[in-house]
Amino acid sequence: MIRIVDGNERRGIDACRDAIGWLDTVKGTQIFNLYREAIGDSELSFYPKPSLYSTYYIDAFDRSRFVDLDSYFATMQQDKMAELRRIAFMLGAKRCKLEVTEYEETRRGRQVKGNAKAGKKGSVRIDGSLSDSTRSEKKILFTQEFEGDMVPQRPELHWYAHDSDVLLLIETRCGGEDKNKAKSYRVELKSETTMTMSVSLAMAIDEACSKLNIRANSSLTSQAKRELRQSFVFEVEF
Repeated sequence: MIRIVDGNERRGIDACRDAIGWLDTVKGTQIFNLYREAIGDSELSFYPKPSLYSTYYIDAFDRSRFVDLDSYFATMQQDKMAELRRIAFMLGAKRCKLEVTEYEETRRGRQVKGNAKAGKKGSVRIDGSLSDSTRSEKKILFTQEFEGDMVPQRPELHWYAHDSDVLLLIETRCGGEDKNKAKSYRVELKSETTMTMSVSLAMAIDEACSKLNIRANSSLTSQAKRELRQSFVFEVEF
């Protein structure tokens, strides 16, 4: 991780002269404090822009790009959607759609035991429980239409390079001898195969930020757990 700081804060420390920043380590998690004045010499890019006292985490597929922690999951989600659009385009699709379903378990109560009065003749024994329930919410993330006149080509893959269903889709359009090509394809993309970051990594980053008094709009841990509750359905027509 990189945090942009004001170089004047350590200007009077001899050990920091001519340095571009300093390194903090919290339980194995490293955060480099980069002087704002040294951004131009770092040859790194910061998305959406370099801002004083903002913290950035490295892009999953571009080692020179660092993304603001406050928008990291949203940015990676946009990158994943752009890749799916590009896959559909390169394969010569006419239409494509991505839908997400988010599941959430709600606890409605605990086990209930006891006696209840039933008039003068006695009482009624109550022994039961209120079970948990699962709520789901669906949303269309994007739909797109093309002319459909593109000769199928193998797209460059990043997030979906190891997704067997996406690889099969590509093979049905680009493999063989230009025969029996797929006309439509519908696949459920599991979050586990394209996780932005693991829950354990998110927890480590959250802990490091907390120890160093780095504020965030929301915890990465909660966002990583939310991602695991999501299921994506990708539909393509040719």
